[in-house]
Parts: sequence; C-alpha cells; structure tokens
Amino acid sequence: MNESTLTLKNGLVIPRICAGTWNFNANEAKEAIIKALENGIRYIDTAQDYQNENAIANAIRESKVDKQSVIVSTKLSPREVKGYETAVEGINKSAIIFSGIGIDIMFIHKEENCNKDISYDNIGIVKALIEAKEQGIIKAYGVSNFSIKELQEIKD
Repeated sequence: MNESTLTLKNGLVIPRICAGTWNFNANEAKEAIIKALENGIRYIDTAQDYQNENAIANAIRESKVDKQSVIVSTKLSPREVKGYETAVEGINKSAIIFSGIGIDIMFIHKEENCNKDISYDNIGIVKALIEAKEQGIIKAYGVSNFSIKELQEIKD
C-alpha cells in the first residue's frame, strides 16, 4: 500500500481520492467522469438513487482508460430495496448497467433523513450482497449513512 491507496479487508486496493456523483444529472455526471478519468481519477462513486449510473458507465466505456483500472462503487436504492429479494433485483440491475466494467463495491444506501416508519430487512440485504460477492458480481460490500447501532444489529 502507498499513501494514495487503501487496502480493504478483503485485499481490494482502492484509491483514496474518489469522484462522487451525488446531485449530478446524467449529462453532468458523464461530463464530470470523463474529465475525472482524463485527470487520473480512478475511483468513481454513484448510487441507484442518483439516476446517473448509465451515464457514468457510458463515460467509462467511452474513455481511453483501461476499464479494469477504474474502481466503481454504487449504492442500492433505499426507495426500492427493502429486503433480500429486492436487493437481488437491485444488484442485478446495476450489474447489467456496469457490464464489461464491473462493480467493485456495493453499499446498502440509507438516506440520512429516511422515513423511520419504513422497515428494512438489512440482514436479508446483506445476505444478497454476500451472495453477489461469492458469485463474482461485486468484489466488496458495505453500508452508507448507518449508525453504530444499526451496524451492531447487522453484525449481531
């Protein structure tokens, strides 16, 4: 490992600098990612709810960089993914979009101001992520915007 990368527990090496795409529409995302790749950024982060995965995948495909040198992370939609079955659907949806590129990390995405009345089966979602990793669909998984209490519940 050097100062510009991190090594995850599973051995995946990722750059410390990432181009985030929250709040970019499809055109803005595509333009930003093309410029980021031209300038040496090799870690791109998106989410299903950002509605720009297709644009980002197309930007990576159209770029002149080696597709295998680009780390892609995305997040499952908290609006659509509530448990195991919807997680499998969400994983497959993003896998199709990023076919030929790959998904390195997929996160369970919780909105910071989510509706507390909605019940999520995070254990089922994690099970779907573990299966996707075992099948080679993703290389790693994690959570976004989870509290320590929520992490402990999943761990337990």
